[in-house]
Amino acid sequence: MSLQSTIFDLLDEGTPPWGNNIFPLQRPENQGLPAVTFEISDTADIQTHNSNSGFSSGIITVSVYAKTYSTAITSYDEVKTRLDRITNSGYAFGFESSSDTVASPIDGSDRPLYIINMRFTVQY
Repeated sequence: MSLQSTIFDLLDEGTPPWGNNIFPLQRPENQGLPAVTFEISDTADIQTHNSNSGFSSGIITVSVYAKTYSTAITSYDEVKTRLDRITNSGYAFGFESSSDTVASPIDGSDRPLYIINMRFTVQY
């Protein structure tokens, strides 16, 4: 199973607070909230002293979008629980850091948008 498929499946299992709102790269305009986006970057083969180890690594950035701070925190906890582990398909994810942002209102609302960005490493 591909890395992208594995991430999607982990974020989609059970009943996540964001429902079906899981998107690679960016959240489409006027898409419902809460929502989650993810991006895979900096993938590279892991090298030993003189050859390729047969393993690869990368960075996964996951962003949670919510209308309320409590929903953003609930979603953050869910993402961290779902991705901070080793999967049966051979992917080892590790949580590295997070940051949060309060963005300008969207969709004509007077309420801000809460965004939490998370960074994970992956080895496979």
